[in-house]
Amino acid sequence: MFEKSITNLTFNLCRIYDSFHSLWEDRKFLKSTGTLIVFSFVFILFLIELKNWNFLPPFLNDLVPANHFFAIEFAFTFLLIIEIMSMIFVLSNSVSTSLAKQFEIFSLILLRQAFKDFGEFTEPFIWDENIHQVIKMLADTFGALIIFSAVVFFKQMQKHINITKSDTDQLGFVRIKKVLSLFMIVIFSLAGIYSLISNLFFDMHIHFFKSFYTSLIFIDILIILISLRYNYLYIIVFRNSGFALATVILRLALTAPAYYNIGLGIFASLFIIGLSFMYNKFIKLRLEDTNV
Repeated sequence: MFEKSITNLTFNLCRIYDSFHSLWEDRKFLKSTGTLIVFSFVFILFLIELKNWNFLPPFLNDLVPANHFFAIEFAFTFLLIIEIMSMIFVLSNSVSTSLAKQFEIFSLILLRQAFKDFGEFTEPFIWDENIHQVIKMLADTFGALIIFSAVVFFKQMQKHINITKSDTDQLGFVRIKKVLSLFMIVIFSLAGIYSLISNLFFDMHIHFFKSFYTSLIFIDILIILISLRYNYLYIIVFRNSGFALATVILRLALTAPAYYNIGLGIFASLFIIGLSFMYNKFIKLRLEDTNV
């Protein structure tokens, strides 16, 4: 009776997840989201210009920055939120697909940071006063490019092989991951609202992306532990555990000082490429032995 109730609950949660996923993948919704990003970028530029001309009321004047490059940072933050939502939905896919999405987001965070560094240049521009920011901006840009290239290469290396031994087990595993994805959507929404209110009204600078990446680490590890119910083959356990470790390194990179964050990100990307290369070699040998 208890097991039947759990099954029904899981089935209903999966239906809710599928509804959200269908809405998210709808082309009209994606187009509307893109339009909203463009509108927000132009609107923030407009507000900044009004502030510089002293046309904003006092309660808005304190909230709106004077630097026009903040509009770029805001637009990229909006884009990152969209990408994180997409990453949550791919949690129900393969572990490698989810991991690749996390590295994509990290590369976008580096680009966002580069725009933020650019916005901190003094005006008028004086090389001696801005050389440190220029170097930091170039480092972030270079790191983003390396990680972008690594993600493309990593995706090409993937050979998606089901870890379950039957279609029934595969369906059950996917359902569990859908429930976890739905749980992460709730956490993401609540954390986003809390971060927005704290930053706007209480002057509490909550590092939203860093906090959310921490929760992703635990979800990744939980998925690995759940996967042991379906397959405990050493090479699969090692591969998935290594991927989880890569997300831990990414989390460290988010809080690391300048330049160290780029080094950690590049190391993590090279690590997953090396791990995927060896995994593919082992899988190929195992399949050949099976066919003998």
